[in-house]
Amino acid sequence: MTSQAFRESRPSREFVTVVATAIIVWVVFNLFGQQVLRAYALGNDQLTDTGDSYSEANDIRAGEGYAAMGLTSNAGLPDANYGNRFEHVGGKHDTLLCESPERCIYLHYPPLPELVLGVATKWFGVGRLFVYRLFPITLGLIALSALGAALFKAIGPVRAAVVMWLFGNVPMTSNMMHVVALHEYAVAFFLLEMAVLLVAVSAPVLRTWHLVALGVAAFLEGWTAFDYVFLVSLAPLCVFLAFKDIGNPVSRNRLLKLIAVASGAYALALLMHFVQVAVFLGGVREAFSNFAAAGKNRSVGPSWVVPPISGGLGLVLYYWVNLLPGKMFYDGNFVALLAVVVTLMWPKKASASLGRLGRVSWTSSWQRLASFMLMLALACGWIVTMQQHSSIHGHFLPRLFTSVVLWAYVLVAWSVSFEPAGERAQITPADGATG
Repeated sequence: MTSQAFRESRPSREFVTVVATAIIVWVVFNLFGQQVLRAYALGNDQLTDTGDSYSEANDIRAGEGYAAMGLTSNAGLPDANYGNRFEHVGGKHDTLLCESPERCIYLHYPPLPELVLGVATKWFGVGRLFVYRLFPITLGLIALSALGAALFKAIGPVRAAVVMWLFGNVPMTSNMMHVVALHEYAVAFFLLEMAVLLVAVSAPVLRTWHLVALGVAAFLEGWTAFDYVFLVSLAPLCVFLAFKDIGNPVSRNRLLKLIAVASGAYALALLMHFVQVAVFLGGVREAFSNFAAAGKNRSVGPSWVVPPISGGLGLVLYYWVNLLPGKMFYDGNFVALLAVVVTLMWPKKASASLGRLGRVSWTSSWQRLASFMLMLALACGWIVTMQQHSSIHGHFLPRLFTSVVLWAYVLVAWSVSFEPAGERAQITPADGATG
């Protein structure tokens, strides 16, 4: 076969794009379907068997409380002990959480998931757990779809398909989508933020809608969980380091806007929650004292889970070595993943000929290595600062490292380029991109 005939026999660019799109759509809707079936199997009488049944029981009761007393009852804060559903699960009879089994107004997490349950309970009736689960599952579908579309635009269809395929096979990406407590909401809003950032940073010009969408995603995350404070606030820098030249003043201006919007929107949500607590407790001083005491307890308070090595570093290693390899989370050697990605991201350029197929190239840089290390540090931030909280919530907090796994796959894919024989490279990394 002549070289010309060989080139003509290769799949067209349009065909490759269609196949890549089909893979992304398959991954997203396969995960969505799995979680709908999981929710159907649980029915209306069972709590999650792969998530946090303790929190689910609290939130379902809180949703019934909102439905009965109104969304503004208790200054809009959830009552985890309302009613008698799942009476012996959750905090209703746990004196570490609630002083009384009759009433327990939860102050220390933003109330968005409970408010959603309140609306769902009001609309569809009490005890409709399968229907309630469709809310976080649908949010997960939207987040994964947005992520796939953003990757498609930012790094190209083939890379996007590979990343989504790998990411979709990590258990913690989707196995809590059906959980009506905060866990799926927190991951989904972060993935939405990452989708917006990928589009905003890779686009030629920063648009107003980029900032609005970023602000909405960051605000909703702040109205859901404290755990992602470091990731939400500084994820723009991670994306920037991977796609832009830090020495370019135009690029830095874009970065500052993205960080200001993400951190500002997240802070606004936390401030609103603080105001809620102040209204409920009767004053700013009372709310501040309450949060200060809670923060002290969650950081250095006594814990009944003691990792082999004490301190923040020991707790991080406990997550990496003991928790993340579990089938609920990464389901693999997480430390090995880190080692491989750091080795690959170490600055280098290389290429290899594939004969008549073309040439494959690799480009990694200090900025990409810094991007990965920063994402890893941000995922560890909550664990290091809130050690007591992290030690006793190892059944869901390892999902913070969903960010690291995703970013590892993105950076590796972005560092590879392929140039078909007789053509210029279709997609090449652009460290020096401007704007």
